[in-house]
Amino acid sequence: MAAFIPIPDFLQQRLIDAAIDFVKNQCDYVWDYETRFVELRNAAETLKKDKTWVQDKAKEEEGRYGRAIYDYVHKWFAQVDDVVAEYDKFKREHDSNDGYPLAIPNVQKRHHRSKIAEEMKVKVEEVQKDKPDGISHWQGPLSMGFALPTVDYEELQSRVETMNEITKALEDSSATMIGIHGLAGMGKTTLVIEAANRVQNRESKVFDVVIMANVGKILDIRKTQGQIADMLGIILQEESEYARAIRIKEKLKKEKNALIILDDVYAKIDLDMLGIPSQSADDKQKNLLLKEGKSFGNVDQTKAETNQTDGPSFMKQNTLSEDAKTEDTSIGSSKLKAEENYKGCKVLLISEVKQVLSQMDVKPNYMFLVNTINVDDAKKLFMTKVRIDYKNSELEYLAAEIAKKCYGLPMSIVTTAKALKNQNHLKRLKGRS
Repeated sequence: MAAFIPIPDFLQQRLIDAAIDFVKNQCDYVWDYETRFVELRNAAETLKKDKTWVQDKAKEEEGRYGRAIYDYVHKWFAQVDDVVAEYDKFKREHDSNDGYPLAIPNVQKRHHRSKIAEEMKVKVEEVQKDKPDGISHWQGPLSMGFALPTVDYEELQSRVETMNEITKALEDSSATMIGIHGLAGMGKTTLVIEAANRVQNRESKVFDVVIMANVGKILDIRKTQGQIADMLGIILQEESEYARAIRIKEKLKKEKNALIILDDVYAKIDLDMLGIPSQSADDKQKNLLLKEGKSFGNVDQTKAETNQTDGPSFMKQNTLSEDAKTEDTSIGSSKLKAEENYKGCKVLLISEVKQVLSQMDVKPNYMFLVNTINVDDAKKLFMTKVRIDYKNSELEYLAAEIAKKCYGLPMSIVTTAKALKNQNHLKRLKGRS
C-alpha cells in the first residue's frame, strides 16, 4: 500500500488561492456580462466612427484630388466590416433576449456570452489599432492625359503634310516651342489634338503628361492657372498668382516629359506667370548669370588667389571684392548644376496671328501654317459628314457646289453638313436651284 505524502502548507495555500481565483473569474463572467457587453459596444461604435472618417477622407482625396487609395486601406475596410458584422449579430441576439438578465436559466448563457464579448472586444481593438494613417497616394496627373479626347478627325490629303510636320516636331526633343497658326475655322485645334493623340497612342509614349488650356483673347492668369492645375490634379489654395505659378512649376518639374498646349493665344503671354517652366526661359537665366560675370572654371580661382597678398588697403578691398565674386560664382554654379538636367516643358501654341508666335520665341522652322483645304477634300469632308452616297451623282454634284461656297474652311463645311445631315434637305435645295 502506497504511503500518503502530505502536501506542504505553502503549496496547499497556492492551490486554494488558484481555485478561488478560478471560481471568482467564472462568477465574474456571469455577474459582469452587462459591463463586458457595454465595453464591446463602445469599442465597436468607436471603430464604426473611425471607418466612416477614413471613408469620407478617402472619397474626398480620390474624387476631389484624384489620388489613388492604398490597397491596405481597402483591406482595413474589409476587416472592419467583418468584425462589425460579428458584433452586430452578437448585439441582435442580446437585444432579442432582453440582454440575458441575471437569472438561474441564463447563468450558462451569460457566462458563455461574457467570454465571447471579451474576446470580441480584443479583436475590435486590434483592428482599430491598424487604422491607416496614410490613405492615398499621387497616381499621376489627371490630365487630358496620356491621350487627349478623341476628335472626329477626317484624314484629308490637304492635311497630310502639315500633320506629319506637327507630329515630327512633337517627337523632336530640340523643339521646345511649337507654333500653329492660321485663320479661324481652319481646324487648328482639331489637327493638334489628333497629332498629340497619334504620338501618345504609340507603343512608347512621347509624353508623360499632356495638358491643354484655352487662353482666349483676354488672358485671365488665374483661370488659365486653374485649367493647368486641374489637369495636373492639384488644388491651388494660394491667393497670389505668383505663388500659384510656383506651385504649378514645382509640380511640372517633377514630370519627365510634359506637353503644354495653349489654345487661342492672341498676344504674347508670360509662361512663368502660368507656372510653365520652359527650356528657353532656363537658357535665358543661365546667359544672364554669365553676363553678370559669374563665369566658371580655374580662371576666376586663379585671379582670386593672385589677389590674396599683403599690400595697401585698397588692394585688400579688391581682395574682399574678388572673394565675394567667387562666393557668388559658387552659388550660381550650384544653381546651374541643379537645373542643368531639367529640359523644360514642350509648349505648343495655337494662334491666328503668326507674329504672336514670333514674340513667344518660336523658331521659324517650328511654325506651321494650317491653311484651307482643296476642293476635292472639301467635297469629301462635306459628303462624309452629311452621309451622301458617292453613287448618287446628282447629290454629289450639289455637295461639291455647297463645299465650294464654304471656301475650303473645314469648320464652315462641317457646320453646314450638320445642318443638312440627311439627303431630304439636299433634295429640297436641288429642287429650288
